[in-house]
Parts: sequence; C-alpha cells; structure tokens
Amino acid sequence: MCDNASREDAQKQGYTEEERAELAEKLEQDLDDFINSLEKKPYTDGWPEDRWEEEMEKHPFFMSKISDDPNQVSPLIEGLQQLKYGEEYNTPDELAQSYKEDGNFNYKHKKYEQAVYIYTKGIESKSENKDLMSQLYSNRALSQLKLKHYKWSLRDCRSALQFSPQYIKPMHTAAKCCLELKDNDQCIQFCNQILNILKKENKQDDEIVKLKAEAEKNKKLKLRDARMKEAKERKLKETQEKIKKAIDLKKISIDNDSNLFQDSQWYVHLKSDGSLVWPVIFAYPENNQTDFVENFEETTSMKAQLEEIFKESPAWDSDQNYKVDKLNIYFAGKDKKLHRINIDQSLGSIMQHKQFIVHNGTPVFFVVIAKSKVEHAFLESYR
Repeated sequence: MCDNASREDAQKQGYTEEERAELAEKLEQDLDDFINSLEKKPYTDGWPEDRWEEEMEKHPFFMSKISDDPNQVSPLIEGLQQLKYGEEYNTPDELAQSYKEDGNFNYKHKKYEQAVYIYTKGIESKSENKDLMSQLYSNRALSQLKLKHYKWSLRDCRSALQFSPQYIKPMHTAAKCCLELKDNDQCIQFCNQILNILKKENKQDDEIVKLKAEAEKNKKLKLRDARMKEAKERKLKETQEKIKKAIDLKKISIDNDSNLFQDSQWYVHLKSDGSLVWPVIFAYPENNQTDFVENFEETTSMKAQLEEIFKESPAWDSDQNYKVDKLNIYFAGKDKKLHRINIDQSLGSIMQHKQFIVHNGTPVFFVVIAKSKVEHAFLESYR
C-alpha cells in the first residue's frame, strides 16, 4: 500500500524511476525501524500454558464436572441448572428428556453408577411419554448390566417393556441378564421374541442367534448334569442301603444311621467281597494325642493295625514306651464302662461285642500303657 502511494506521489512530482525506488526503500526502512522501536511486553491476560485445562474447567460452558458442594457452585451454573432441571421451567417430558441425554453422556463415558442415578431422576419426573419412559428404564437396565447388577437390570427391562412391549433393546438386555443368571429358558424366550419381531421386518441379528444358541447349549449341559447328579445320588443311596444291611447282619450297634454317612471324605464302605472297611480313631489319654486310620478292614486284627501304627515311634513318644506288647486297648461301651479288648481279634469281631457301639459313624479305641499309673487313673475315671 505504501509503495502504491509513493509511486503516485512520485509521478505527480515528476520523480524519476531511480528516485522512486530510493523513496520506496526509505519508506520500508522507516516502517521496520518503527516496529523495532515498539516496547516488547509479554501477554499476561491469557491462561498459563501449564494450567489451561484447570482454567477451562472453571468456565461454565467447558467444565466437565460440577462440584457436589452447593456453596462452590457459581450463580451462573446454578442458573443454568435451574433452567435445565427446574420443575417451574420445564414440563415432565422436558425434564425426562434432559435426564436421558445426561444419562447417555455418562454411560458413553463409562460412568455407569452416575448414569443409573441420572436415569432414575428421569424416571421420577413421571413423564406421560411412554416411549421416553421405556427408553429411560431400558438405558438404566444397560447401566445396571455393566455394573453386573443382573437382577436389577432384568427388573428394569420388564418395566421398559410394560411401556413399550415391542421394544427390542430391553429384550436384548434381558436376554443377557438371564444368561448370566443361568435362567436359560427365559433367555431363550426373550431371544425368540426378538427374532419373531425381526422376522416380520425381514431382518436378522447374528448376536441374538448366538445368544440363543449359547443358552440352549447351557440348558442341555444343565439337564445332563442334573441327570448325572440324580444317577450318582441314586447309586450312593443304593450303596448306603447295602452298607446298613451288612451292619445289621453283623449285629453291630450304631447310635444313628444318618451318622454313618456324614459329609466327610471318610466313612464306612463295602469291599467287593462284602466286607466292611471303617474309619477308626485311636486316642492316647496320657499324651492327649490321636491317630486317625482312614481304612481299617474288619478282617484285619487289632494287633496287625497297631503294629502298622507303631512301626516307627511317634514324635510325641520320646521314651518309646508305646510297644504293641506293652499296650492295653479299651472301648467305651453302651453301659458307660471301659472294656478291654483282645488285640488278636479282628476289628469285625471286636465290634460285634454286645457292649460295643459306634458313635458318629466312627469307632473309637483308647490306647494306654499296660499297668501304668495312667491306665489306673483312666479306669478310675469310668467307675
């Protein structure tokens, strides 16, 4: 622009080309000198570079989170909230729509608990728009599903379908909930409803087909497991009846049939030849110790079993006093007295003693050193 003005002045005054070039060069130099002479000052009215996000967060139109403390909410934000959520400024439909949009925003950003709360506020607006209410319940159901609140999610799906019976979205959510809750029949039912609706519209949803197939597979596996469990229980019951019959035939006394098969890894059982195998407890009063023999066959003698137990001296028998030929074995009989046994007898023969009784499904024998003070005191305690 300066060049054009200079050129016009030169032409009016009859400057030569050389003079005009000299004048233009002078004007450019004067402009550069003026710019360089300006005082250089930093711009201090803007946001600091390291805090620009923090400053933006303070602006009502850019903030992503509003303080929970009402004393920290600015009048402008409070006014905006009133315009958006105040019942005096909005109809129930408008309120429900606003809450739905806010809930969708939080759901999109994976803030599912906040979304549930906001959708609930929308539902509480009591909008008469059935489609809008159905959407609020359906969206809350999706948020509950993300939080793994499957029962609550399913309940919301049913509420959504009360407002809009053909709404596919809550049907899909409900099917997923039923699968998680192992309610395969309900899952299949919801999937069939969706597929029937889509069929009328000549549409197909591979995800629903896959979901239904998974529920049908789980249903078959559940039925198979139930049959296997039933067969196992039937076989166990038959075995237990055989054991009870064998015990009765051998005239062995027990305190209660139900105690024979307590929920334990070890209980009386039958061998293939029909003989009984018992779990047995040996108690040592002198040392407050016990031994548990998991499988004591009734045909095995007491002496043989003791020799197996004391093949190596136990850690608590520091003096090695427990030798089979130095021990006496007792059981507490039905008459509340101690009865010494012949260790050469088999376990089956001992248990057929008229005073012997099995308590809690497990025979118990007391082992003491023969003719010791402990034996004397032990016998006195039962008199």
